[in-house]
Amino acid sequence: MAKAKPFKALRFNDKLINDPLQVICPVYDIIDEKKYTYYINKSPYNIVRLESPRGYDRYNNAKNILDSLINQKVLVKENKDSIYIYEQEFIFDGKKKKLHGIICLIKVENFDKQVIFPHEHTLCAPKNDRLNLLKTTKSNFSPIFSLYDDKDNSTEKKLIPFMKSPPKLEFTDENNVTHRLWIVDNENSIKEICDDFNSRKLYIADGHHRYETAQKFKALTGNNYTMMFLANMNDENLIILPTHRLIKACKDFNFNTFFNNCTQYFNVNLLPNKNELQKSLNKVCMCNKHGFGMYFKGNYFILVLKEDISLKKVPLECDVSILDELIIKRSLKKDLSNINNQKDIFYTRDFSYSIDLVNKNEYDIAFFLNPTPLSQIINVANANEKMPQKSTYFITKVIAGLTIYKMD
Repeated sequence: MAKAKPFKALRFNDKLINDPLQVICPVYDIIDEKKYTYYINKSPYNIVRLESPRGYDRYNNAKNILDSLINQKVLVKENKDSIYIYEQEFIFDGKKKKLHGIICLIKVENFDKQVIFPHEHTLCAPKNDRLNLLKTTKSNFSPIFSLYDDKDNSTEKKLIPFMKSPPKLEFTDENNVTHRLWIVDNENSIKEICDDFNSRKLYIADGHHRYETAQKFKALTGNNYTMMFLANMNDENLIILPTHRLIKACKDFNFNTFFNNCTQYFNVNLLPNKNELQKSLNKVCMCNKHGFGMYFKGNYFILVLKEDISLKKVPLECDVSILDELIIKRSLKKDLSNINNQKDIFYTRDFSYSIDLVNKNEYDIAFFLNPTPLSQIINVANANEKMPQKSTYFITKVIAGLTIYKMD
């Protein structure tokens, strides 16, 4: 089963860096050019230069910056092997949430060992990018987010005593998320916590590209470990959001033809406004049915899968796969290979922004999804299947720069 162990993390020197908010950033895959500029301007030491390097010869530049930060003692290594308790406090639907877990090293295993399970397909370009960065810097700047099953909260009970003391770091970011970090360096405590994972499987929540990169890096170099953040899948504060799809249709696109194609599989109803669409989507979710919202040129629709439709030819009986197969492929007549390579498609969690992009004619149709249930994710993973990309979005994202795994 999973093999966990402590490590001596590189961390920002709190004697030189008074405000951690100036030097951390999100994980690489949600950093667009606007966000990159925002974090670059925060501090000459901001980790965005390492997590998401830009420009010519960017990987070697990242290595040189890393070496410089170490030489200047802006980044310093812990004296003792440690694991790190990490907590995020945030507001969701008006309620305070606290999600915590541990940051440690996890032994990299091939998927056929059935120790660490993916649930989403990946793309070549992000994996090539992460591999080039990893080969050049030999460092993890952000942890992969994975889940474990601990219904009895046995690990939780070992963490609570440490969390009663003041955290080593505590700060609130621009999204009103409060981050806290505790350091556990007691050998006996570390062993007790790490031993919990000897009988556990891990399920990747966020970081599929980085984990597959770690597998490739292991094959190339023999490095056996990667940095992970591990949280209990039974924690009620674990939240999954949907990722909506915006599609560019074919040049000869005819909405009436597409609409008629959809009615072969779905009951389609016109709704008066965005609020009614959101209510209808929630109702579909509560009734455990498959369905989607749709927006086209000022018109809002709810599509609910007909009960007599067979899903035998759909790769997975989950909403994202049904959308791909029955709507995008069969009704829109789009080539799924292009969609899988992120051509003619845009992903966003923002309902209103999706509508704006369609109104601006940047995309033709917006499709709105309900969150993928965690039980469905686990079932897909255990069946050695994979959902399409962007099937899940766990909040909040683990940030980069709190701990760095330097593979000396």
